[in-house]
Amino acid sequence: MASIRVVELDGELADIRGRFHGSQGATAVPIAGMAAERWLVVGTDFSDGAQDALARALRMAEDSGAHVALVHAYEEAPGANATEDATPRLLAQLVQEIAASSASRRGIHVAPCVRRGAPWEKILNVATEYGAELVIVGCSGQRGATRGFPLGSVASRVLALSTRCVLVARSCVTSQQDRGAR
Repeated sequence: MASIRVVELDGELADIRGRFHGSQGATAVPIAGMAAERWLVVGTDFSDGAQDALARALRMAEDSGAHVALVHAYEEAPGANATEDATPRLLAQLVQEIAASSASRRGIHVAPCVRRGAPWEKILNVATEYGAELVIVGCSGQRGATRGFPLGSVASRVLALSTRCVLVARSCVTSQQDRGAR
C-alpha cells in the first residue's frame, strides 16, 4: 500500500518547491497517527561555501519548521591507516559547527551525520534516509571549482544524481561574477 506523505510548506521552501512542481506548495493530506517531519539535508566540508549552505538551510528551516541534517562525508586516502576511525573527530567538528550556527537558540533541530564514502553519494543517501525535501550544498568547497565551471565536483555530482530538489548556495559564485562584471 502506498503511503501519502503529509507536506505543508510555507516561506522560501514553498517558493522553491513550487518552482520545481509547478505550484505554490504541496497539498496536505492528513494521515491518521503520523506526524509530518520536514527535513533539509546540507552537505558540509567545513568550507566557507558549506557554511553559506548551512546558513541558507537554517533560514529556510526557521521559516518552514523543517529539521536539518548536516552531513559530512569523507573518503579514506589511499594508504591511510585503516585502524583510525575519523568519525568521532568529525562528529565533534560537526557539533561545533552546529553550535556556532545558533540553530538551537533559533529552535531548529540539526542532526549531525558523518558518513564514510563519496560525499555526493552519502549526501544523497542521507536525503533518502531522512526523506528530505531538499538538498542544499555550497557552490564549491575543499575540492574546488572546475576551470570555466563555477561549481565544485561535489555540488555538480549532487545536482546530476539527485532525484530530489537541490539548492546550490551561490554566494561565492555571485561575488565572483559581480567582480567580473565591474
